[in-house]
Amino acid sequence: MTTQLKNQQEKKISKAMQALERARALNRSRRDFGVDGICRHVRDVDGDWLENWSEGVSVSLNPEA
Repeated sequence: MTTQLKNQQEKKISKAMQALERARALNRSRRDFGVDGICRHVRDVDGDWLENWSEGVSVSLNPEA
C-alpha cells in the first residue's frame, strides 16, 4: 500500500512540475516576445474561440496536446 501511495504522489508531483514548467515557459515567451510570444503556446489564439465559447470548451496551453 505504501508503494502505491508513493507512486501516486510521484505522479501528482511530476504532473505539477510539468504544469509549472509550461507556465514558466509561457511567461518567458511573453517577456521576451511580448503578446506574440503567447501564440507559441496557445493553439488557435487568433481564431473565433471567444464567439464560440461555451461551458464545455476546454483550452489547452500545450500546443502538442
